[in-house]
Amino acid sequence: MSEPTYLLLIDDKPAEAEATERSLRQALPACQVRRAATRADCLAALADQPPDVIISECSLPNFDAPAVLHSAAALAPEAPVLILTAAANEAAALAGLAAG
Repeated sequence: MSEPTYLLLIDDKPAEAEATERSLRQALPACQVRRAATRADCLAALADQPPDVIISECSLPNFDAPAVLHSAAALAPEAPVLILTAAANEAAALAGLAAG
């Protein structure tokens, strides 16, 4: 029997994080989700246990997609990072692509 997928969900808006987590649990019922709302929460989660997948909001206070990608590359280099955004922001998308 395989281990459940461990997901790190980074979002500072509780309602959005809850909606994303509900969707994840519908698709992956056995997944384990840890939420982080701040840069400190994210770094602590990455240091505690590298996730299988990181899902992050694009724009967070004091912590944007490139910063998430940089932290993930340093602390969880094997984990793919998915960046989500509710806003159509081409500049943020390009910054995320440039960061990896």
